[in-house]
Amino acid sequence: MKDSKIEIKNVTSNDAEFLYLLMNNDVILERLNEVPTTIDDWKEAVEVWSGDPDEENYIVWLNVDRIGWFSINNLQSDDRVTYLKMAVLLPEYQHHGVGSIVLKGFSRI
Repeated sequence: MKDSKIEIKNVTSNDAEFLYLLMNNDVILERLNEVPTTIDDWKEAVEVWSGDPDEENYIVWLNVDRIGWFSINNLQSDDRVTYLKMAVLLPEYQHHGVGSIVLKGFSRI
């Protein structure tokens, strides 16, 4: 992954299918203690997020592939304290420093 390009891009409606696949991955479901969801759940979520100024959602890209999702919220709070709502990478990209790179990128947003 040394010569790979990691990018953080805003979630768009085109990302609903990836989010569906990511969040229905057996390993991720187990680690997050979540239940399976439908593609329609994710299409609706992406639509809701697009109208929520208090939250931002990002897809993590490695070269031309989507590999994760990070979400922050509480953006409009008076105390200006934001929270990491979700940080998920496909299992094969975990423990390689990708999450650290993404979080460092958020510190510049």
